[in-house]
Amino acid sequence: MKPRQRRGYSAELKAKVALEAIRGQKTINEVASEYDVHPNQVGTWKKQALQSLPEVFSGSKARSREDEQAKVDALYQQIGQFLREAGHGLRNLRSSRQGCVLISMHLKFKLEHH
Repeated sequence: MKPRQRRGYSAELKAKVALEAIRGQKTINEVASEYDVHPNQVGTWKKQALQSLPEVFSGSKARSREDEQAKVDALYQQIGQFLREAGHGLRNLRSSRQGCVLISMHLKFKLEHH
């Protein structure tokens, strides 16, 4: 028996379902049945929509700070992944100047091509 493959939902569908749930004219189960999704999923999308509403009305400065923080987080994640991939060989290079140059060249390449 093959494992069941996950279904992907578009952002538009998620928004429609969340709005229906937020309106409250139908129960969560009715909304789930209408859109053929699990009731827990409807609740999750409703919660996500309600949590993200303040961001819609926030200024662009707040969004740009969040975007910058997301970029920084992504860079730290890439650095961590690089260090894990390099593994043992990096331990020998870490203290040497050559190792620092190799790491910075790799990160610069990833940033330019990402």
